Amino acid sequence: RKKQLTLDVELKDVPTSSPITFTARVLESGSAKPVKEFRSVVNVKSGDSTQELRWLWPDAKLWDENSPHLYSLQ
Repeated sequence: RKKQLTLDVELKDVPTSSPITFTARVLESGSAKPVKEFRSVVNVKSGDSTQELRWLWPDAKLWDENSPHLYSLQ
């Protein structure tokens, strides 16, 4: 609805503050071929436990009862 993909990523044992590259691959449900890939480099601080990632995705096929389209995320 907002034409974006938002993820809350749980972090564990971040030893030092450093940039981390996050990659999200979106697959058609039941397929191994990515239809979209998002990437962000985020400066994560030592002790952080979560990180919110947000990307614009204006052409995503939205799910509704007449068109139940699903994606998988890696």
